[in-house]
Amino acid sequence: MLFLNLILIYLLNNAVPVAQVQVVDSLVLYSEPTFSSAFQSKARPGEVLLVYVIQGSWAQTERGWFKHDDLTLEPAVVHYSAGVHVPVEIEPISDVPSGSWILPDESIGVAAIFENRALVYTRSAVGWMSLSELEINPPTADLVDFVEQGAYVRVEEAVLFTLPDEQGEKLQSLPLGQEAVLVYQSGTWVLVRSRHRIGWGRIADFDVGLKPVIRAETNASPINFYYPAPNETVIGLLDYRENVLVLGKDESGKWLYLRRQDGTEGWSPAQYFDIETDQLPVVKGY
Repeated sequence: MLFLNLILIYLLNNAVPVAQVQVVDSLVLYSEPTFSSAFQSKARPGEVLLVYVIQGSWAQTERGWFKHDDLTLEPAVVHYSAGVHVPVEIEPISDVPSGSWILPDESIGVAAIFENRALVYTRSAVGWMSLSELEINPPTADLVDFVEQGAYVRVEEAVLFTLPDEQGEKLQSLPLGQEAVLVYQSGTWVLVRSRHRIGWGRIADFDVGLKPVIRAETNASPINFYYPAPNETVIGLLDYRENVLVLGKDESGKWLYLRRQDGTEGWSPAQYFDIETDQLPVVKGY
């Protein structure tokens, strides 16, 4: 059994995830897609699990199977590298300038995965690639570093679509004031990332501006790390002088919304960081 588990872990680590899910409550993972199978592992609230296989109402991660009926599976949002030894050309999507070449080992962003193709983006292009031309790396905390602008919803509700077309599948609605990261602009459409969701929205629904990349270090230890809201569920502890990415603050300015190096996002008290909060965006919708 141990040998089979090692083979499974190897295959999953060398596969491309088809989705991801953020754990809200503790999640039990099983060895097979059935409750009668052996206990495999347990995921903590706030953890992000990469999903490699979806079988009916069950989903498989590198740590085991779970029933995803009451959980939202998101597109896998991670960084990839071109896993080939020759440049790969991005096939441009409709109404987007011609694609660019991706060099071997160049880091790119993956917005979504559909069947055997991935919607990818670089600093200058967005388009499609075959999954066979990609090589997965672990999730990174530097996704926000990849872009330089933010987008803030200025209407009552902004709808995100899978494609820059109102006929595309609706992904999510963002409320007034919600902050997102601008990934790419194509005509009257913008590709934005909000928390763990990426989709296309009408540019008229957003205020677009420069989004500075702000990092900070803790000045004490240990510091509670909460998710999904300030002072709600402790999902970890921050170490002394741990470097984090500051994504925003709450309306009072007493809490910071952070991303750790492993990609986990959550809240910690602002008093434990030497940082000015006046210019930070307010994170809403938690």
